[in-house]
Amino acid sequence: MEKSLKKIPIKVAHYGRFDPRVRTGGVETFTGYLLAGSLSFGLTESFQRLLRGVLGAGNGLLLNTPILILSSAAAVAICTVAVCPFEAVRIRSVSTSGGGAPKSAQECFDEIYAEGGAAGFFAGLGPILLKEVPFFITKFVVYDAMSTYLLSALPALSPDF
Repeated sequence: MEKSLKKIPIKVAHYGRFDPRVRTGGVETFTGYLLAGSLSFGLTESFQRLLRGVLGAGNGLLLNTPILILSSAAAVAICTVAVCPFEAVRIRSVSTSGGGAPKSAQECFDEIYAEGGAAGFFAGLGPILLKEVPFFITKFVVYDAMSTYLLSALPALSPDF
């Protein structure tokens, strides 16, 4: 560890104050996950309303958690399809060979399209789904459970108070 800390001044002197490798992929990550975040919450709510309408009011209340799980899984699957091209470009931009200068997003886009066509942008869809679906389901279920618990424990927090 001490050896790597000694290299920091050398790298700062070589690359300047802001190493371009640190910023690589930032725009793609920001854009992709901005899109995913804005879609996931709206789609989860829309799918919940749809499922509750199909199941009826009584079953909708009885099956609240399964409805939330299904709706968040469906929403995140759609979001992951939307994010996958951005992730492909980001991963390509940060994985330059030989430690050279990072590639631009346009160069990465062109490379991916030349190698695999449009399907090349979705080559990592499976692993991203395996990462995102459990995360989003857990996030929505825990949020719903905690908000229900807190509103029952502290009724003054309820908007209907």
